[in-house]
Amino acid sequence: MMTIPALFGLMAGCTTMTGPAEPTGPCRVDMSFQMRYVGSEFKMPLREEIQYAANARITRILHLDDPVTKDFRTDRLNILLGEDGKINALTCG
Repeated sequence: MMTIPALFGLMAGCTTMTGPAEPTGPCRVDMSFQMRYVGSEFKMPLREEIQYAANARITRILHLDDPVTKDFRTDRLNILLGEDGKINALTCG
C-alpha cells in the first residue's frame, strides 16, 4: 500500500507535454517567406504552419471576390487564394 506522501511524490514527477508556443504577433511576412509559400496548393493544415511561421495570432483566408474589412491588425495574417486554390499572396494587416 502506498502512503499519501509517496503518491504525491509520484504525481510531482509527471509532466505535461505542450505544443509550440502560441504566436504573439506582430505578423511578419517578407519576400523569402512569400517565396516559400506562394504558388502552393492551400490546404487547412498548411494554414497553421504558415500562421506560426508568420507569428500571427489571427489568420483570415481570402478568395478573389471576398469582401474584407479595412481595419489593419498587426497580428493578423491574410492568405489570399486564387481561383485554382493556390496561394497568390501573404500579407499582414
